[in-house]
Amino acid sequence: MAVASSITPVGPPPAGILGLGLDSREVLATEKNNTYKNLPDQLVSQGLIPSKAYSLFLNDFNSSSGTLLLGGYDEDKFSGDLLMLPLQVDPYTGLKNKFLVSWTSLSLRDSSGSVRLEANGTNQSVPLVLLDSGYTFIMVPTTIFNFLKPTFGVINNTYVSCALQKEAKYLEFGLGGSNGPVISVSYSELAIPLRQPLNSTAGEPLCQFGLADGGSKKTFIFGEAFLRSAYVLFDLDTLAAGLAQAKWNSSLSNVREYHGRFKDHPRVRWPSANSTLSTS
Repeated sequence: MAVASSITPVGPPPAGILGLGLDSREVLATEKNNTYKNLPDQLVSQGLIPSKAYSLFLNDFNSSSGTLLLGGYDEDKFSGDLLMLPLQVDPYTGLKNKFLVSWTSLSLRDSSGSVRLEANGTNQSVPLVLLDSGYTFIMVPTTIFNFLKPTFGVINNTYVSCALQKEAKYLEFGLGGSNGPVISVSYSELAIPLRQPLNSTAGEPLCQFGLADGGSKKTFIFGEAFLRSAYVLFDLDTLAAGLAQAKWNSSLSNVREYHGRFKDHPRVRWPSANSTLSTS
């Protein structure tokens, strides 16, 4: 494999497609009830990787590179263990063919500690979120977005002060219940530099807010603004995703092959029989 320097567009708009999703999400599967072997399938069938799995490490916003490991994961790019979550059924289609996981808590952490956030008097939790590296923001329900706007000083539902990049505060996203992973997203990742400089009426530099208002849908999206803080292992054989806190800008590397759920991987942990993680 190599990095493409140019492409010949098949049709508008020109885009390169690697094809790392589930077979059942292929265009032929959705339109003609047929599938083909995509890249992970081909690599397994040719004996180049041990399982249909890959891991994603985007690194922080200021980094120029991340890593995509096919058939393995890098133990020096995350803290703790990769906690595996079963993919959830899409409520719109009734199929388990997207990287949907359950989002069960949201907290704010600063130097004084961590506080679970509440909106309108009740703890807000969203049942399903799509892990999507092709989406820039963290899409949340309107109730949570509106609740957080005063905390971040959001302007016109779109902009925040770039000074947020220097604040030692975090949003903590709990996934999969009490035994699932908790990913801390720094405020610095939620103040995204604009391509064209823009100042507030007071002359303060503005950045794009990393959260987006997702309305009242049944599913929401955790894009790059979330995934930069997470190391994610996608297991296409078992229909699961494992997450841990990303370890930014690590100069070390300890790559491990991933042989699937029923093999020994000391830093990959699956829910126990009495876990509260949902498998629906």
